[in-house]
Amino acid sequence: MSLPITPPTQLIATTPEEDGHALRLVAALNPHCVVCGHQNPHGLQLTFRVTGNGVAAEWVPGKNSESFQGVIHGGIISTVLDETMSKAIIAHGLEAFTVHLQVRFKQKVRTGETVWARGWMVQHHKRKVTAEASICNGSGDEYAHAWGTFLIPPRSSGHLSQIEPSARDTIA
Repeated sequence: MSLPITPPTQLIATTPEEDGHALRLVAALNPHCVVCGHQNPHGLQLTFRVTGNGVAAEWVPGKNSESFQGVIHGGIISTVLDETMSKAIIAHGLEAFTVHLQVRFKQKVRTGETVWARGWMVQHHKRKVTAEASICNGSGDEYAHAWGTFLIPPRSSGHLSQIEPSARDTIA
């Protein structure tokens, strides 16, 4: 399964409203982000898309992300998992920052292997948001799993700006 890769400038998610119409929620992306910035020549340049309950991105890690030869560094994997949870939270129309990250490594992620980063929001209560993410191969074998706690900044609604109605759920 392959998703189109296009350099986004915004992360867009659609949420249902009580009246049955959808509002698009927009978060400006940093074009130099180490994970999703498409203007960062040293970054991973992942593109996240909305899935049924969160987000997903295809990733083919290169040699520049290795620790041992042929094996992707655990810090890089942790970074991808953290960003994936953050994008899942944004897909729900919230903006929050990581305050706790826990990662369980199950198998090696190898250089050049196509894997999927998938993330989903678990709970939102007041300013606290919890999320999970995993990195799996195309068969669904899990290589790493993360649990995160995120905090909506004080004096912020935590909600992203709302714009025109839309009928499509995407994160480009």
